[in-house]
Amino acid sequence: MFDAHAHINFRDFKDDYDEVIKRAQEKNVSMINIGSQFSTSERAVDLGDKYDNCYSAVGLHPFHVLDREVEEVVDKFETIKIKSRAEAFDYKKYKDLALTSKKVIAIGECGLDYHYTTEDKLPEEKKLQHEVLNQQIDLANELDFPMIIHCRDGHDDLISILKNNPLKKLGEAHFFSGNWQEAKQLLEMGYYIGFTGTITFKNRVEVILDILKRMPEDRIISETDCPYVAPVPMRGKRNEPAFVEYVVKKMAEVRSISIEEAERITETNARRLFRV
Repeated sequence: MFDAHAHINFRDFKDDYDEVIKRAQEKNVSMINIGSQFSTSERAVDLGDKYDNCYSAVGLHPFHVLDREVEEVVDKFETIKIKSRAEAFDYKKYKDLALTSKKVIAIGECGLDYHYTTEDKLPEEKKLQHEVLNQQIDLANELDFPMIIHCRDGHDDLISILKNNPLKKLGEAHFFSGNWQEAKQLLEMGYYIGFTGTITFKNRVEVILDILKRMPEDRIISETDCPYVAPVPMRGKRNEPAFVEYVVKKMAEVRSISIEEAERITETNARRLFRV
């Protein structure tokens, strides 16, 4: 199996990352650890160099372009708290980091996120996020890398940017939260779409399940986005790559195929996109 979006490089795993990665190895799970700012990108590279089943991506998440602190209630099992100190995107630093290891296989996690922005600050933040995203598209194109794209409440802008500044190697719309028309446009452009443990939740997933049913087989990606959104039956626990099996099982159920076929499809797609 393949977890195409993990954050074992985050501080949530600082005390037991080795055990977490070994549990994934025992289930034959490979993973990509994704940077969200420079420090976590460095950590992702370190993990990729240390473990055979780990790859890495480096990038600046749109959440981290400004100072902010948020607390979001996902459901009764999980409340996500994130604090950010604003980081300016340093093209050369990220390029140099990406070139330090052959296990770096993508630029990301980058994209657009307007969810936490107040209306009065939205125009200014949109401009900044667009600039940072375009810089990272340029870096991906220079390095001939695919991109791992985060988008929340900004799919129209994202699609416009990707059309005006296209990626050579395309990439994945991670943890997709848009509608079918937006998914269809991304698919027509050649992108892959990632699904997480939220597809196992009892509420709020009808739109995403419908998209999963409609997806072409060769564009479906499995993810955990750990430490967040642990799938059922692991709700209430810290998520980890070994739990990707529950995402894949739900994919099999939704698409009326065997679990073995769902495992084959998702791993094949991830390895094709990221060339690993």
